[in-house]
Amino acid sequence: IADYAITDDGSRLVLTTPKYADWMEKADTLYRAVMYYNQKEDGRTEVVSLAAIPVLYAKPCEEFEEGVITDPVKFESLWMSANRRYINIGFYLKNGTAEGSQAIHTIGVADEGTVENADGTHTAVYRMYHDQGGVPEYYSSRYYVSIPCKTIDADSVRLLINTYDGGIERVMAVR
Repeated sequence: IADYAITDDGSRLVLTTPKYADWMEKADTLYRAVMYYNQKEDGRTEVVSLAAIPVLYAKPCEEFEEGVITDPVKFESLWMSANRRYINIGFYLKNGTAEGSQAIHTIGVADEGTVENADGTHTAVYRMYHDQGGVPEYYSSRYYVSIPCKTIDADSVRLLINTYDGGIERVMAVR
């Protein structure tokens, strides 16, 4: 149960009523989430919706047992959190249900190594891992994930994402 939230810019929001979500498993624990809310005149915050945001930690390509799978996604956005602690990615996955199927998507980040730039800085190369996992592609659903900047041992990160349009590449400073 959450009774307050801390935004990426460091603001503390006191909730009008405590918010329960089944994914909040441990007491006295911080969770990363996207929260839509209304600010009340008394300074308290009314939660409209609350959803968990997976925090992804890059792992070397060779640690993916079946290789780095890059099934396409529909890219929406990429931005640095206000406190510069997270890189956030917004995207859509194609979903559907097949009778008797237990198919699920798998999302991750593959670390392809670090390159030295001409100016002596270093750029980590990350590729978004996406295994459609046999999920039918009937409709699109929006998702968000975060990558913690403290785990990136470089000055910047180049993020490669396979999309239905061929793919995108974005470079973002982390230091």
